[in-house]
Amino acid sequence: MVLNKYSLALFFIAINLVSLHWTPKPSGLKAGYWRATIDRPDGQQIVFNFESKDSAGKSVIYVINAG
Repeated sequence: MVLNKYSLALFFIAINLVSLHWTPKPSGLKAGYWRATIDRPDGQQIVFNFESKDSAGKSVIYVINAG
């Protein structure tokens, strides 16, 4: 009985490892509007927005500057 529990546990661990290998890797930046900050050496932040799009199978990023 004890051997069966360990065998079953090893089986499930093996299945999980195989399924993790087959899981598709996340692609890069998803399409949409994003907000980012850059930290300056003086402690202030530069805040900007950008839009990520897919154009002809390639990712394109547009920086959006406020008026």
